[in-house]
Amino acid sequence: MAITTDQSRFVFRGNAMPFGGRVVNIGGTPVSKPIEGPPSSALTVAGGRSYATGKPSSFNNIFKWGDTVAESVGLIRPADNHAVTTVTSMVKSFAATNAPITFEADVLKAVIVSDHPTRGQPSIKITEAVFGGSVGMFLNGKRIVVELDDFTPKFGTLALFESEYRTNNAFYTRYNGRFRRSSTKAPLLGERLPRVGGYVSTSIVRSIQWNGKKINGHVLPLTGFGKIYFGELLMNEYNRRLTIIRLAMGSHINAESACAEADPNGSWD
Repeated sequence: MAITTDQSRFVFRGNAMPFGGRVVNIGGTPVSKPIEGPPSSALTVAGGRSYATGKPSSFNNIFKWGDTVAESVGLIRPADNHAVTTVTSMVKSFAATNAPITFEADVLKAVIVSDHPTRGQPSIKITEAVFGGSVGMFLNGKRIVVELDDFTPKFGTLALFESEYRTNNAFYTRYNGRFRRSSTKAPLLGERLPRVGGYVSTSIVRSIQWNGKKINGHVLPLTGFGKIYFGELLMNEYNRRLTIIRLAMGSHINAESACAEADPNGSWD
């Protein structure tokens, strides 16, 4: 006899990835080599706690990193029956070299909390985003400073953010540049947020200071090294995936990698 139940359950998902990626090309020769990164963490459908730490390591004299932490926690809060998922991803003493240029960061860390009621969209907020820590980040020996503009504390749900974006001209003007894509024109006031593969793609970094210059946006390019993307955020109604650093390295070494990535979500069944 089949067993049935009318009681709803929450299907948990939560992932923390301190570092990972792949090497595509070295000196003009295709290699398609995955990077063996440090331990990650993930939740079962029942939630719980998944915790993993990693020791200092390196990969092919291209990447090296220090201690890492990956933690995913999924619980049902008794007071209101909300499903709460907390994801933490951290890597210390990270370096990436495309000789002779090196990118270095002392601490890269992301913490995101998803608070999911039994009905409606979850509130997903970034509670900690660390770009370099007290020592900082450096490219080619010069310090990088990013200006954060995290909207998630006030607009925890995508519905709240999109409503403000479509109706508030000052808010629209402030954030419109974050959602432009080369393949599509910028949305007009009142139009919906553009999506790529079902996600709204944006960044919590407003500008970058490096080598005496201010760069509007979240991308730092340097010939001979490649591009560094800061604070990228993928959003839909039930998920926000934050990547503190994404590297698109080009020149002698062609590699794609990501640091301190956190992804909490789930759904009521």
